[in-house]
Amino acid sequence: MPNISELRAIRVLRPLRSMSAFPGMRRLVAALLNSLPALRNVVGLQMFVFVVFGILGVQLFGGRMSRVCRLTEFPVRLPVDATWPVPNDYLEQVLANASAFRCLDAPLLDYTDSTPGYSKETSPWRIPQDCFWPVHYSDGLLCADPYHAGGHHCPAGDTCGSNYDAFGNPRFVNERAMQDALHTERLNWGYTTYDNIGRALLTIFQSVTEEGWTLVMYMTMDASHPIVGACFAVSLIIFASYFVMNLTIAVISDEFQSDKPGRRATMSRMSLTWSARRLTADAGAQFEPRSPLYRLVTHKYFSEVITVAILANTVVLSLDHYPMSHSMDANLELAHFVLLCVFVVEMLLKLAGLGFRQYLRDKFNVFDAVIVLADLIEAAIIPPLFLGSSHKTSQTGSISLFRAFRLFRVFELARNWKSLRNLLQMIAQTVASIGNFGVLLFLFVYVFALMGMQFFGNTMRFDKFGCPTPHNVDEFWNGTVPRSNFDTLPWAIATVFQIITGDSWSTVLYEAMRGNDMAASLYFIVLPCC
Repeated sequence: MPNISELRAIRVLRPLRSMSAFPGMRRLVAALLNSLPALRNVVGLQMFVFVVFGILGVQLFGGRMSRVCRLTEFPVRLPVDATWPVPNDYLEQVLANASAFRCLDAPLLDYTDSTPGYSKETSPWRIPQDCFWPVHYSDGLLCADPYHAGGHHCPAGDTCGSNYDAFGNPRFVNERAMQDALHTERLNWGYTTYDNIGRALLTIFQSVTEEGWTLVMYMTMDASHPIVGACFAVSLIIFASYFVMNLTIAVISDEFQSDKPGRRATMSRMSLTWSARRLTADAGAQFEPRSPLYRLVTHKYFSEVITVAILANTVVLSLDHYPMSHSMDANLELAHFVLLCVFVVEMLLKLAGLGFRQYLRDKFNVFDAVIVLADLIEAAIIPPLFLGSSHKTSQTGSISLFRAFRLFRVFELARNWKSLRNLLQMIAQTVASIGNFGVLLFLFVYVFALMGMQFFGNTMRFDKFGCPTPHNVDEFWNGTVPRSNFDTLPWAIATVFQIITGDSWSTVLYEAMRGNDMAASLYFIVLPCC
């Protein structure tokens, strides 16, 4: 069972202490912290834009994003035992004669234009009723009132209605009956609304991250006028996403640029060290005797032949496909074997001509030796078909694990391709900085994964109706758990990584809010911002 403790959640910050052991990471974190004062104005502008659009959204769409198409013209009574969901036979009776089951003999008060003489205190719906309003589930969209041309209108015979009256009074006592209208994945489980500034800011934050913003736009277009909904959404993306978000990135980038001299000095020292080692190796090679084999393996024609073999190896590997005929498979295996013989001969000639010590000085030779050994192991485990072997992999034409190493042989082209070699050297020189980012990212994901387990572990379980399963029933462990969850550390890490990449993060947000409450949204707002 979940054991959510704020004090225990603080413990997950302990792994951050490990940053002090990495000088590069300390410099990286320092640059991020130094950018905070400059970000203050940007964050202030961002919050101002959010609030402005939030208020505008409440004014334009407040109360409109809870209306869906109904099968009856008015709410009807629940069964005597108030069971939910309503049995199908009872619903059939209601649809056959809705007037006999009418909930309240009073005006619906569903639109502000139809509420003269009423107020929140005098509304006949100020007292919730034991009723429900059958939903047209196959429609599945929000609907617009008759006074808004262009929005989504219900099919003939249906009524566009809300579970709240025009003053915000809930119509029904049964909580499931109140949630039923919007409790679908297509409508984000009813969390995407502009009914108040809190919900509006959450909806705006989702749109600004560009995750599902088109769905939010379509919902506003269906519930009001399409032009109004589209203009609001496009303006929000342009100003709050493209403009303000890019300002944030620019400020952080400027702070990193100010730290560039230190990083450049470090890279220069690495480059000088590499050059010194190279010169030392070349100087030592000048005093070694040069045999005919040495002249052979260092000749440019020898390198060109090997380059052609590498390109041929890449082409042959690219011809692998599924399904593949037996003859094609046999021909490719023969080509693989011939190329393997070429690379084995190359390795042996270089070992004999250069000597073991000088052979190992060239990292490309070591790289090639590893690939050749992997090829030999693969050939020993799975001999080619033309050698009479009956052993074959479970999937004809598939590239085995060892054979996949041959794909990396294309990097040997950098030996004679100067621009590619320089590029690889630059990448190698920046590995240290990339490593600092990687360690920081891992700590970030790990900490938030632990926090997610504390807050949401074993809370995202739902019954067949999509409602949270209570913790005090035997059926709790039989509830449906979404793929993205925080029940275990591996899944929590995968879920956090999914959220920071921005892929379907709002889906995880709504699942957590369904299993907990609106406070769960704070975690999902802080996580992408960090």
